[in-house]
Amino acid sequence: MSRFLLALALLLAALVPSAGQAKRVALIIGMSDYQHLSSLINPVPDAKAIAAELKSHGFEVSEYYNLDRADLLDALEKFKREATGAEVALVYYAGHGMEVDGKNVLAPTDMEIECQNKTALRSVALEQLFDASSPAPQQIVLLDACRNNPFPQCPTRGASGSGFRGLSLVGEADRTLLIANATLSGNLAADGDPGAHSPFASALIKNFNEHPRLYFGDLLNMTAADVRVASRGSQIPEITARGGSPRICLDVEGCGNTGVAISPKGMVTDPGAIADARSMLQQLGYLGDASRGQGEDLLSDAIKRFQEKAGLTADGKLTPTVLAVLRATKVAGLPIPGKTGLLPPVAPSATEHEAGSSFKDCETCPDMVSVPAGHFVMGSGKAEKGRQKSEEPQHEVTVPTPLAIGKYEVTFDEWEACALEGGCANYRPQDSGWGGDGAR
Repeated sequence: MSRFLLALALLLAALVPSAGQAKRVALIIGMSDYQHLSSLINPVPDAKAIAAELKSHGFEVSEYYNLDRADLLDALEKFKREATGAEVALVYYAGHGMEVDGKNVLAPTDMEIECQNKTALRSVALEQLFDASSPAPQQIVLLDACRNNPFPQCPTRGASGSGFRGLSLVGEADRTLLIANATLSGNLAADGDPGAHSPFASALIKNFNEHPRLYFGDLLNMTAADVRVASRGSQIPEITARGGSPRICLDVEGCGNTGVAISPKGMVTDPGAIADARSMLQQLGYLGDASRGQGEDLLSDAIKRFQEKAGLTADGKLTPTVLAVLRATKVAGLPIPGKTGLLPPVAPSATEHEAGSSFKDCETCPDMVSVPAGHFVMGSGKAEKGRQKSEEPQHEVTVPTPLAIGKYEVTFDEWEACALEGGCANYRPQDSGWGGDGAR
């Protein structure tokens, strides 16, 4: 009996994978040859390149290309079975994807759009792609979709065919889900030049090669920064984590060797990298020259203020992601708080609108109200009920020249339109789970 139990124990030990052998599965889908929508050149080559990277690092990869609706549904159902029992499930989708009639959909090769009533025929709900990876406790979904205008046959796109929205609301409480959308909520992404990869796929492949041991959350944030810089702000990927970010990397052997020394908690410890971050924070106006060589509190406070401006979690920690975004911000030459050194000063001009009048600079711009020059008292008086310490001292403020102020709260669409035109400091605020819809 004891021999039987020993043999059974050895058999079970052989069947249970070790931490380094945990099952990792990936679903790769590339769509280029559309029957009724605009054809795309790069999704299939992009998907094949991503599949090759994942295979070379131990993922069990299922590849599908140019699927009609029936075949796409079959592929998703099959992958859901493969994800059962896996530690990690990764999905990469390249092709047309959009919001139609308030719903996020993927476009199989036989999908059609009815322009008049703005409905999609033979589409597949984006939720079904997320559902395919849901059995795994750690999920990564990469959406290199919403490419170009899929409906050139429609005279106006209107509400049909905008980019995905509401991705921050996807996911389950007991699973970790990391989503990378190749562009901001509601916007379109570039397909890339013929024979090249899309901007998102190109940056992702580069970072796969250079940082295989970097945690996926940090790697995707680095990829987003690369795309933002390469496109000069015209395309800004959106990275969303639900239930925490998966603690995995591309390399099957383990994570952490990123080329920059980091602590077990993911913080940069390399002296050279820390000095580089300090220098960039000084150049960007978050850290004074006098702080060189002083305590870590000043550096942490500067990092926290930079994180707030960059839309990152403001914890004051120098992680590889913060370092990458710092470098991207410096390379892009973006404006810095309280300074205009990186942008030419704007000379005052004659008032174009009568004081008190409303106007819009463009169709997607917010309603503005012209305010005349003058004086006003800022702060609250000592006798004012409910006054706060921060509201004192009360003092007079002079507005030396006329200005314009928004009539209503700025919406996500208005802010994104501004950023994509090179304004608003290319800053992308966090959506706090709102999904990019409605006023902030």
